[in-house]
Amino acid sequence: MFQAIIVFLIVALSFQTVPVALGLKSGFGSLRTLGFALLIPLTQVALFLAGIATGLRLMHLLADIRGIVLFAGFALIGVRMIIESFRVRKGERTYRLEQIQAVLLAASAQAIYTFLAALLLASLVIDWRMMVLALSVSTLFMSGLGVSLKQGKTALSLCSFLFVLGGIYILVCAVYLGLIQ
Repeated sequence: MFQAIIVFLIVALSFQTVPVALGLKSGFGSLRTLGFALLIPLTQVALFLAGIATGLRLMHLLADIRGIVLFAGFALIGVRMIIESFRVRKGERTYRLEQIQAVLLAASAQAIYTFLAALLLASLVIDWRMMVLALSVSTLFMSGLGVSLKQGKTALSLCSFLFVLGGIYILVCAVYLGLIQ
C-alpha cells in the first residue's frame, strides 16, 4: 500500500511534463520532435536520480524532524503545482520549443519539483528501481500526450487540470507522509 502511494505521487509529478511537451513544434511528425519528446523524460529521470543521490547523503541529518520536513516539502510542492495551474491555463508555461537548448532548459525547470521530491523521499525506505521505472513510464506517457495534443484552449485546460489534480494528490501525500506515517 505504501509503495503504491509513492508510485502515484511520482505519477502526479510526471503531470508537469505535459505543458513542456505541448510546446514542441509539431506532433510526432518529425524525428527531431520525437527526440525532443524523449529528452523531457530523460531530464526528469536524471534529476530524480540526482535528488535520490543528494537525499541519501543529506536527509539523515534531518532524521529527528523527518515528518515535519516531509510535510512542509510536499505541501510546498503541492501548493506550487496548484498555483502554477493558473499560469498553465493562461498559456504562460507553454513555450514554442524549437532548439535543443530551449527544450533542455524548460524540461529542467519543470523537473525541479521531481528533484525536490526525490530529495525528500530519500528519507523513506522504498524500492528505488520501481520508482525510477514508474517515473520513466509516466513521464514518457505524459510527454507523448503533450506532443500529441494540438495547442489550444482544450489542451491548456487539460494541462491545468492535471496540475491541479497532481497538486491536490501531493498535498494529501504531504499530510500522510508528514503527519501520519
